Amino acid sequence: MSQRSSVGNNFNKLTMILAIIGTIATVMTVPEFRCRIGWYSEACATPQQGTTPQKDVELNVQTQTGESLAGVKMQFIAAKGAPEIQYTDSNGYAKVQIPSQGDVRVTLSKEGYPTQDFTINLTSDQSTTRTIRLNQIGQPKVSSPPQPPLTTTASPTTISRSQVLQTQQKAGFLFALQGCQRQDELVVCSFLVTNKEDDRLLKLMNSNRIIDEYSNQFIDIYRSLGSNKSDYNYVSEILVRDVPLKGSVTFKKVSSQLNRLLLLELSTYDENSDKEMRIQFRNVSISS
Repeated sequence: MSQRSSVGNNFNKLTMILAIIGTIATVMTVPEFRCRIGWYSEACATPQQGTTPQKDVELNVQTQTGESLAGVKMQFIAAKGAPEIQYTDSNGYAKVQIPSQGDVRVTLSKEGYPTQDFTINLTSDQSTTRTIRLNQIGQPKVSSPPQPPLTTTASPTTISRSQVLQTQQKAGFLFALQGCQRQDELVVCSFLVTNKEDDRLLKLMNSNRIIDEYSNQFIDIYRSLGSNKSDYNYVSEILVRDVPLKGSVTFKKVSSQLNRLLLLELSTYDENSDKEMRIQFRNVSISS
């Protein structure tokens, strides 16, 4: 009788052990568990099913007349996840990650303005840059970078006008960054500038700079505006109202491993208003 009881107990223990082993084997097939304990699999490198990929969106907030607006509180509300809050910097700039699909509601608050809101949907408008102008009636004017008609000719050192990446507007001048290109150890950044007021003189100074992704700073060695070029002093041109003019700045000894700029800053001077302006573009890719 005692022997039968012992056999029965051993059988029960064996059954329990096999059940535990089976449970562990089943759990180890779950990708989320394998990732948590550090057991790498392909599932660890991809988003979990049901999640929406995120994209960086850059916002430039301005007054109704186009001046940069600092300290604007922006609340981003998506269908899933907690709201995110950002504030614009001294240049009216802010950057945020939002879902690449679905509506994201943006609420803007700034002293002296009524609370205003608008919606971003990257499915219907895939541009990742927005310019927002606040006004006193509570309805902001939101625009993506302009897309001028495609030109059929372009020299190796310039980029088609259709490739406008970012825009900045100050004192009635609209600056549209076309891109930065690598040429051996040189990097050439091209842009368009449009005067939105009466004809006037604009100077492109000799203190333009870039800061790379490793926080190294470079000052330009060469600059051009319209037909004027210089490797020593500033260049200047009279800009006719609403007629865009090409410009560029060139930097040397830039590492061939560099793919992105944290900052491109243009130093300009408006002769009419006796005002110096610094135009800043952020997170600029370098193309070959």
